[in-house]
Amino acid sequence: MKIITEKEIPAGTPKLTEDLLSTFVDQSNIKIVLIEEGDTLWRFVSQKNKPKYGLFWVDVPTMTSLMSIFSSVGDFNMNNKKKVVHDNLAVRSDWSKLSWRVKVKFNKPIVAYYGLIGPQKLLDSSIVIQSSFGKLHPITEYRIGGFNQYVIPSFSSAQDSHGEKIASISHFVHI
Repeated sequence: MKIITEKEIPAGTPKLTEDLLSTFVDQSNIKIVLIEEGDTLWRFVSQKNKPKYGLFWVDVPTMTSLMSIFSSVGDFNMNNKKKVVHDNLAVRSDWSKLSWRVKVKFNKPIVAYYGLIGPQKLLDSSIVIQSSFGKLHPITEYRIGGFNQYVIPSFSSAQDSHGEKIASISHFVHI
């Protein structure tokens, strides 16, 4: 992978939307990266038989760090592993139920945006809790983030617009 400039982005490459920009902690510090042939990235998916490709990816050091959290606490319970991933990658529960991890190896170059994951929150006013003073408060889900992510706006399927395979799945296992 190598950092490139905005001028080096191939014509027709999708840009980050406001929603995608909001997933980064510091929008002024997002790097444009060219993922090269042979590079690998990981992601988490919800269901075994659903599409494996998508917008959000992590690199090998990030995946290794996440896996070491499970080892260091010695807790390999599925719900606890999901909580670690949800918290550290700032994945809100309304976005994904995360059960599987996928590793791909790239067959051709593709542009990604790289940076630190920002906190994400969800305010659900339909569910409230009552404080000790009797005041009602909507439930808030808050996910910290803090690891690095790669966002690839043009990577929703295995093939590019010409039908060429962008990446191959090299690893697919339960969280």
